[in-house]
Amino acid sequence: MKMTNKKYSLWFFGFVLIFTSAPSVAEDLLEDDGFSFEEETDVTEDNWRSAFKVTLDQSQTHIAGGLQTQRSTVRMEFEDGFTKGWYIKLDSKYRYFWHKDQLAQQQKDAYGHHQWQQAWLQYSFGACAIKSGRQTLIWGEVEGTFAVDIVTPFDYTEQLLTEYSNIRLAQDMAFAECFSDRIQTQLFYIPNAKTDVYRHNTSQYPVQLAPGTPALDMGVDAEEEWGGRLKWLGDGFDISIMVAKLYGNSPVVVFEQSLPKADISYFTFYGLSSSVARGRLLMKFDAGYKTDQLTSMTSEASDRYDVAIGLEYTTSSNHNINGGFWRAGYKGDDAPNETDIITFGWSKTYLKDDLSMSLLGNWISEPRFKSITLRSEYQWDDYWNISAALGLADSNDSTKNTPVYRPDESLVLAIKYEF
Repeated sequence: MKMTNKKYSLWFFGFVLIFTSAPSVAEDLLEDDGFSFEEETDVTEDNWRSAFKVTLDQSQTHIAGGLQTQRSTVRMEFEDGFTKGWYIKLDSKYRYFWHKDQLAQQQKDAYGHHQWQQAWLQYSFGACAIKSGRQTLIWGEVEGTFAVDIVTPFDYTEQLLTEYSNIRLAQDMAFAECFSDRIQTQLFYIPNAKTDVYRHNTSQYPVQLAPGTPALDMGVDAEEEWGGRLKWLGDGFDISIMVAKLYGNSPVVVFEQSLPKADISYFTFYGLSSSVARGRLLMKFDAGYKTDQLTSMTSEASDRYDVAIGLEYTTSSNHNINGGFWRAGYKGDDAPNETDIITFGWSKTYLKDDLSMSLLGNWISEPRFKSITLRSEYQWDDYWNISAALGLADSNDSTKNTPVYRPDESLVLAIKYEF
């Protein structure tokens, strides 16, 4: 779908506003509010070397009956402010899936997969910055709920333990951000949006509607996305409004002239977020409204609303505790039932921050699912890191053949070397 003249005008006006408004407010912002982008340093050979990081990782997941995953990873990162106003970040990862890994068994053999986690170039001037390249965009306040955090899809070939950042899928994006007094403005444009990833070397996972029938390929190509956010920063609170034109992150099966096919929603999104700080307590709120949401296994579409509330509290001994409630529903008499989701998280560091402990729990009403994961990570020295995660899950039979099915019990062991 090509951009209309109206959309071109919107983007042109937005970027002109950013470029022209920044110089007049930059000095006051930097002096009065303590706002600044990363300071640049002289480029020397030592700086260039310290900007590189290489990580070698070996992990495997044990379940009842044997191994579920067995993977080796090489990750190379580089980030540096190489000259005044310019900053670059490159994050490349190669994973090898051994023959006992469940994804390798789907491919009938062991295989390797490379992807760019991030690859972007940023230019900062005054109180503004423009960033272009492969990156993620996170909206919303309530952690573990996705009422408004829907721009960035997920990569389910990665393992979700206790951090959602581990499974976010970067996209090629142009992004601009500006600060003016108490106002933060963001604009983004994605030329070819991505959808959730469940397996490699194929567009999507196949779905078999009935025994003996050919599998339906769920691969659907999304096109351009665009939108923006306006955030007002108050004393101890903030309020954000968001508007975007987006594709759904997951294709669904719909019927067209009584024949099934894979399709994806294309919709207008409106969002509202806020957070309020009271001492060690942070109260959060997200609300989103999406038009024209396709309903699976029908030819119908309806609007959807999402509401999430959450709390985050840090104790005097630095226990971080967070929880959230998220409800998703649809308009219309024949719309799907509402879905309720409860999330809970905890984290704490011990032994002079060398030992990190974290926990993530989820409960979903429909389809019924609950899980909890406890993870520990120990930094042995400057180079070696070991971790373990114990997961427990309980779900109904309808989720067992889905791409994101989790076993009842699992143990993830990993060892990492960084230099």
